[in-house]
Amino acid sequence: MYYAKTKKGELIFSLKWPKQVAGDEKFFCVTCGAPVQLKTSTTGKKFFAHRSQKFAHGETPEHQAGKNFFLGWGQQQEIPVLPEISLAADARRGDLYLPHEEKVLEIQCSPMSQGELKQRMASYQQHNIQVQWILGQRYLRRQRLGNSRVFLQYQRQLGFYLLRWVWGELFLYYQIHEVRGKLRYQRKKIAPTCPFLQLFTPEKLVVPPSPFRKISPNLIQQQELYRQQRLALKDRRYLQEQGLLYTQGLSFATLPQHLKYLTVVNPPYLVGSGTIFHWQLLQLVGGKTFTWEKLFQLWQPYFIKNQWCQGMPLITPGALWQSYCRHTLPLLKQLKLCQYDEETITFFKI
Repeated sequence: MYYAKTKKGELIFSLKWPKQVAGDEKFFCVTCGAPVQLKTSTTGKKFFAHRSQKFAHGETPEHQAGKNFFLGWGQQQEIPVLPEISLAADARRGDLYLPHEEKVLEIQCSPMSQGELKQRMASYQQHNIQVQWILGQRYLRRQRLGNSRVFLQYQRQLGFYLLRWVWGELFLYYQIHEVRGKLRYQRKKIAPTCPFLQLFTPEKLVVPPSPFRKISPNLIQQQELYRQQRLALKDRRYLQEQGLLYTQGLSFATLPQHLKYLTVVNPPYLVGSGTIFHWQLLQLVGGKTFTWEKLFQLWQPYFIKNQWCQGMPLITPGALWQSYCRHTLPLLKQLKLCQYDEETITFFKI
């Protein structure tokens, strides 16, 4: 920020302030009244930044350190960033607010329920404010999505992704999926020399990865062994899925080869192996030709009705559709279960 007030209420413009500042001179934020200090950016311009004691009491040291880290990052690049600003009378206080961009950065270190996240997002959307969530070290532990699932976002090039800050280092986790119940992803460390605003467009932070990888027979064998282990351990999700397969005249032991391929790599919206999801959908579309619009009209209510996308409030049905088209349809084509062009897609009868 370029403006601050003195003790006497005098408004000071940092770019016109003398080079030598008296040691006892104190400045205060024009918006919140908290103490600020005069700093110099990498380009030599002077600006005011909040001092470390600016945040509310009761926060964890990790949360305070995170807000200081991102506040300093933005201000070093001369981007106006305001801490703990109430965005409206009925809206909560955002961790860091970018007034010129109408964006908010939220650093989430403690667990949050899906209901609370939906409530916060509804408030931000009501005021047309874009939000980027950055998770703390308590998330993505033990190679499981766990409570991180609700914060998943989707971007066409990155696939499913998360941003995570761990004591001074920011990481982008992308191409998130599950193999044999364990989390798999690509990860890149994001240096604070990167453009601050790219935190809201993380696809610009990495080279676009390949959206599709072939499934090897070895992976299928490993998946079969894992499924047997989960059933032996009486995993509720797999027992439930086995029961549903029985109602379809199938079992895990008699699965068609194409279903074995489809369930090796699971997108995070599928809980369990995803066998029933793929089987029912292929039964629904088998032997038919659709325009892309018609297929989406059929796919969306099926997806919502069966609650496949529950638990990920930051991802729209349209984004899930993009994920299905970009990551699952190429595999269906490889298995000779469908063919498609720019206008239509045909599914072959199983």
